Amino acid sequence: MNAGPYVPALLGTAVVAAALAIRTAVGEMRRPGSAREAWAFLRTRRGLFTFLAATCGLGGVVRTTAGPEHLPWALLAGLLTAHLLAGPQVRPPRGQPRRSRDR
Repeated sequence: MNAGPYVPALLGTAVVAAALAIRTAVGEMRRPGSAREAWAFLRTRRGLFTFLAATCGLGGVVRTTAGPEHLPWALLAGLLTAHLLAGPQVRPPRGQPRRSRDR
């Protein structure tokens, strides 16, 4: 029985995605509402555009260099790139300065 070239890439990305889901679930149990805050970047225009641009760019590079079987990694890398660039914005409570140098 031949599993094909896609199985290792799909298995690897599934493990990483499961780890992210577990991390989100544990954070949600500790602080209700944190999961919505953590993944809200995908609902913004900047976050969605960053995700699509990074995934398309990395997907093109991965497809030409490593083959189509590694495209799930490009999808995961696009998601993590969008999370870093347009991820949750940490805002200080009202009335407090944003940074210590703003005082």
